[in-house]
Amino acid sequence: MLSKLTNLKPDIFYVQLYKNKFIVRNMVTDKEMSMAREAAGLSPRMILPNVNLAHQQLTPLFALLATSYRPAYCLFHPRQLIEGGITTVERDAFSELGHRLLGKKGHIMLSDSPTDLTKAQLLLATLSFA
Repeated sequence: MLSKLTNLKPDIFYVQLYKNKFIVRNMVTDKEMSMAREAAGLSPRMILPNVNLAHQQLTPLFALLATSYRPAYCLFHPRQLIEGGITTVERDAFSELGHRLLGKKGHIMLSDSPTDLTKAQLLLATLSFA
């Protein structure tokens, strides 16, 4: 327990969203977990139609992967259903979800890149908040 309290590095979470699953990686520890999404939270048009359900599903993964009590960074990366780009409504939903998961001091980022992001790209993105 003491090691968790003395760890001064904030966590950097990389969350990939697919139609059927979430993949969450802590970029500081390189640990990764995935979880199937519940069918009730799926929509043929939006990758994140239900913030409450996504929050319930992602909270245990964040708790298992967290190493620090400091404000964390989270980059959401929708991998499907963004052919026309990420809408304002979806941006707001990701922002709300991120603040529910990390608290009001957490730093939320959103990527619409068609490819996976590297660790270096994620670390560069977090520097924009420094």
